[in-house]
Amino acid sequence: MARIPKATNAAMVIACILCWRSTVSSALEISINEELANGTVIGNVKALHYDLHKIPTTGKKFRIFHKARQEQRADLFEVDPDSGDIRVKGRIDREALCPDNPPQCRNEFSIYQDSLSQKVDVLVLINDINDEQPSWPVAGNVIRVEFLDGDGPGKNKFILNAVDKDLGKNGRVRYKLNNLGAPFSLKQTAEDNRLSLETSRIIDREEKDSYNMSLVAIDEGTRRSLVIIIDVNDHAPEFDRAFYTPPKPIYENEVVNSEVLQLQATDRDSGDYGTVVYDFAATAGEDQQVARQYLAVLANGRIIIRKPLDYDRMSKKYFLFEVIARDNARDKEYRKTATATVSISVLDRVDEAPTIETCFLPSGCTASPSAPSIPENLALRSKIAEVIVRDLDTGDHVQCETVLSDNQPPSHLQVGGLSEHGQEVPFILLSSSVNYGSSAPTDSTMKLFDLVTNRVFDREVSSRACFGIVCRDSQRLEGRASYCVTIEDVNDSPPVVDGPIVFQALEEDAERRPLQGRVRNHVHDADIGNNSRLQFALDPTDLEAARLFEVNADTGQLRPLVVFDRERQASYTLRVLVTDGGKSPLTATATVTVRVVDANDRQPMCRQAEYRLRVRENRPADSTVGFVEAEDEDEKELGNGAVAYRLDDRDGDADWRAFSVDRRTGEIKTSMPLDRERQAHYSFRVLAEDQPRSGHGALTGTCLVSVTVEDENDNRPVFRVTPNHPEVFQVTKREPGISIGQVLAEDPDEGDNRLVDYELLNRAEVHDLFSVDRRSGLVLINKALHSQPARDFILVLRACDRGRPRNCSAEARYRAHIVDRRDAAYRGGGSGTESGSPGGGGDSGEHSGRKGLGNEIVIVCLAVMFLVLGIATVTVVCLIVRKRSVYVKKSRQPAVAMTTGPDAEHADVKMISGSYDMPPAYKDFSGEEDFCTYNANLQLKPTTSAGAYGYRTTGRDARYCTTSPGPAGSIGLEADRKQVQDYQPLDTTGVRLGRRTGDSAKLYNTGLHMYYEIKGAAAGQTGQAGDCGEEVALPVQPPQPPPPPPPSGLCVDGNKASPGKQQHYPSFSPYTEASFV
Repeated sequence: MARIPKATNAAMVIACILCWRSTVSSALEISINEELANGTVIGNVKALHYDLHKIPTTGKKFRIFHKARQEQRADLFEVDPDSGDIRVKGRIDREALCPDNPPQCRNEFSIYQDSLSQKVDVLVLINDINDEQPSWPVAGNVIRVEFLDGDGPGKNKFILNAVDKDLGKNGRVRYKLNNLGAPFSLKQTAEDNRLSLETSRIIDREEKDSYNMSLVAIDEGTRRSLVIIIDVNDHAPEFDRAFYTPPKPIYENEVVNSEVLQLQATDRDSGDYGTVVYDFAATAGEDQQVARQYLAVLANGRIIIRKPLDYDRMSKKYFLFEVIARDNARDKEYRKTATATVSISVLDRVDEAPTIETCFLPSGCTASPSAPSIPENLALRSKIAEVIVRDLDTGDHVQCETVLSDNQPPSHLQVGGLSEHGQEVPFILLSSSVNYGSSAPTDSTMKLFDLVTNRVFDREVSSRACFGIVCRDSQRLEGRASYCVTIEDVNDSPPVVDGPIVFQALEEDAERRPLQGRVRNHVHDADIGNNSRLQFALDPTDLEAARLFEVNADTGQLRPLVVFDRERQASYTLRVLVTDGGKSPLTATATVTVRVVDANDRQPMCRQAEYRLRVRENRPADSTVGFVEAEDEDEKELGNGAVAYRLDDRDGDADWRAFSVDRRTGEIKTSMPLDRERQAHYSFRVLAEDQPRSGHGALTGTCLVSVTVEDENDNRPVFRVTPNHPEVFQVTKREPGISIGQVLAEDPDEGDNRLVDYELLNRAEVHDLFSVDRRSGLVLINKALHSQPARDFILVLRACDRGRPRNCSAEARYRAHIVDRRDAAYRGGGSGTESGSPGGGGDSGEHSGRKGLGNEIVIVCLAVMFLVLGIATVTVVCLIVRKRSVYVKKSRQPAVAMTTGPDAEHADVKMISGSYDMPPAYKDFSGEEDFCTYNANLQLKPTTSAGAYGYRTTGRDARYCTTSPGPAGSIGLEADRKQVQDYQPLDTTGVRLGRRTGDSAKLYNTGLHMYYEIKGAAAGQTGQAGDCGEEVALPVQPPQPPPPPPPSGLCVDGNKASPGKQQHYPSFSPYTEASFV
């Protein structure tokens, strides 16, 4: 952009000062032109404001403050702190400061002294000057306009308008077209001033294919600018000469990429049309191809050497070829070219180095064989190649030698094929005319050598032998050749097995799939090719392995033929024969161990069917009771065989709450002190669970545990007062040895701890008149009491158990009352209640007779009364029995003789007084018509126990039947046998046996009564059966003779048995309850 000359600065400043206006509101306004030079003073704030308003400024500094929204223009102006001059600080470019071209371009700031309260607001208006020339927004100011061949006159093509960033008339643009005789004119629309080119006649491409014109844009400002924008590619490049030769000689040893010569051509067009690019001409011919092989023509016209020149090998010692120069028009079809000829001669400068040609046997001669090879184990000094060395320089002397590699310094061969560094070379050169000798100088242009082995090669040690051949002529020029000879394999290494092979098979019980491992991965053969191709087979002598596995012949992958069971056998060992593929095969044997991976298919099993443990009562919590132990045949390491223990808390019975079990060891401990007198027996289950690592699919075994609490002597005997054991003894007889009563002390302990011994503590105080039997507690007269008057003696007794240590009761006081001889009870004749001499005695006379008669009357009355009471009692009992029998007949028929479960060999009859074990009356039957013909002897075996008892059966039968003879026939009962597990304990009324939902029973009823016999209580007790699970309570009468055998007898295994097989037993508890399950 143009800047205003400095000569006009003074005039502008005067104009600016005239534009200052001061207002009462402390605001100044200044108008300036853009592009003022830096340092130009545009006003003085002191003179125009502070002095005008008589504001003192002495000793104060002027400062400038830019408003927030004007911070981006903070570097445009500055104020002199002393004089108050406002100067231009930065470039004032209106087009950059106000790119939107507003009517006014403004810049605002404030000037103050010390305090912003006395600030002066300054507004600067920036005026436009004609400093922008019109331009077109196109690259290179070139507008390309295309018309079609044959377009007629009046054809329009719109073109872009020029842009002028100035304001007002400075930005208004006029256009002028210099068509230079071209058939085009410029048009501009009146509405939007759009420009277009319009044809003035028909366009003929054959006449001319392009036109160059100038379009001039002129603004209406005081300065004018011209812009030429259109060019047409109407000129071809022109070489400065038609024939080019290098300015200096070109020798064969010129460096690659060095310049040979520079082409020069020009094009009068502009832009891309005037840019010249050089290349080879697309001319066919041998000369052109040879030139392209050795030379390169760059786009800038430089001709350089592409590859080394070899005068001796070049068929022609010069290059003759054509080049072109073309413009860089974008459309290739419009590009224009020019052609020139180039001639370059090559001169010979230096001698040639020796060349080496090696002919490996048996492939033949080649300058650089791709892959020469020899077999391993070849004999020493075996010929593997012929070496031909040539030197084009006639008469030149050549010497050759082998080296370890072409990058090592050459060394002359010594005797034995060692280099001067003491290293053995794999091959040596021998002159074809002298055996085992060094090569000698010769005047011939060609020398022949034999390449022979210098050692025996082992391919397994090294598969390649690399070496170099170095030949030097008398000019110290060297010829080198490097080779790597491949050592071919010979089948001399047998397969080698990498130690024992262990495979993890599939899980046991899984389907038969191939094992993951392969024997091939554990065997290697140092040979290669077919010699290392291995085949696998099972040892034919191992018949067991052939039954269990098959092997893939190529991979050695094993596949099981059976389903494994790790618990039966955890691993298998087999032999696999490995054979290589050589012509003379070599074999090795691999020992393979196949381990079966454990599956969690075995549940823990308790070592004992039931653990019967004992523990003393009153032991503290965490006292060891015993151990449960379960074994799992699965593998421990995987957790499948590891067992953890826990109590089965699903039991309805709460016995398990009194114990705990160690999860790891199975140790059972008490969780609280146990009291035998409260509960003497505990039954619970311990669950043994395995611990699979997967965390799911655990299997569980159940251990039954019964714990008996052993007694400790922790209770003292306690005296009991009952009608038979009163606190007062009436002493009516006075002879020594007579029992006057009995004391009773009870100890809830067990065994010796329960047995009680009695002691009379004040025997001396009662003058040794009384004693107590130690075992029975009978209180006896120890001395005759005939001389004793009627009086009371206090007997102090103590009871001690027989435990160790003994526990004794508190002292008990009993009273022995000696009855007066004159008392009526004493004079009753010595019977019943009086303890005295049998003869009796008393006063004589009438008074005595009256008294004796009165006693007899009393005795007779008492006897009659007791007789009447006895008859009434018998009558009532008979009525009750009859009424009970009628009640039972009205109920449905139950099987009350016994209860049996699903697997019974013995059935338990449960009673309050004890438990009785008797054989069951059941049997398998083939049909319903004969299942009720069976019965068995009822043989009850008393067992000692206390409290309530469970119910247990063992064995297995499908059905059972019970029958008993009756007056009118028999009744049959059949039950489908299913597992019965849950029972309720006995209560004070008898046995209560519950049955789980799902158990079933069938009742076949002939409609007659069923007789039954329990412990031989009494024949003739009858009842009718009810539904399964009903309970029947039956009275048991006092002992009676056994009933006569029934007419039909008893059934044992389907055969009748004689009545003698019935057995009878003493009576037992008054009531027994049984349930048919």
